[in-house]
Amino acid sequence: MRIFLILFILVGLVFAAVSVVGDSGGEREKRIKESRIRAFTYFADGDFEGAIQEMERLKKEFPMSDVILSDLALLKHLGGKSEEACDLLERRVEKGGCEEWILRVYASAALGAGRFGAALRSAERVLEKEPTDSGMKGVRAAALYELGAEEKALQIFEEAVLEGEDTTLLRYGVDYLSRAGRSSSALSAAERYIELSDSADGYILRASVYCKMGEPEKAIEDYKKARQKSASLSRLCEEMIKRLKESD
Repeated sequence: MRIFLILFILVGLVFAAVSVVGDSGGEREKRIKESRIRAFTYFADGDFEGAIQEMERLKKEFPMSDVILSDLALLKHLGGKSEEACDLLERRVEKGGCEEWILRVYASAALGAGRFGAALRSAERVLEKEPTDSGMKGVRAAALYELGAEEKALQIFEEAVLEGEDTTLLRYGVDYLSRAGRSSSALSAAERYIELSDSADGYILRASVYCKMGEPEKAIEDYKKARQKSASLSRLCEEMIKRLKESD
């Protein structure tokens, strides 16, 4: 899901900012940290394969590291290889005893790969320990929707719109409310998200709703605003603007 790209890049950069084990000043930890940051920098610059290759090299050198395994899975998921990401983490998740951040990556990748039951189970495992985790609330609601519990999921997203404070749930809500034909609620979610974040992805979210509503002119204006907010999204925005103008 392209609309969640920025969120996961931020998550990845947080992962990359921490040391793996032991003394954060050690040469081993320093080298691992630098390589991880380099991989996520490649990704942020749009070099998806370079990012994955960097992390694969690191995994070969440190095959027992859960953090590196999780990083590699995250990058594959973000690079459109959610099935491969799930395969990387599946055995580790099934083994049990893994950290919540591994479950978060697995849940998100499973959702992207269409393994909705696995996504739901993993999200609920995180929420048992961290009931306020908004990212996993979003994954859980999305998985419920995909598994046929549409009304239950949409109620969660509608409540998020009314409460208007949880940016992650609002982001998921835009997508699923729009898919369910609840354009007014989807638009409200997108507008509230923009108010809270003032970010490029907020304008992309709202543009997607305008497209569904048959208002290409408004969508084009939002893609232009997103392009101004984030140079890294310029190519995506320009492609969408061109497509909308051609279809007009």
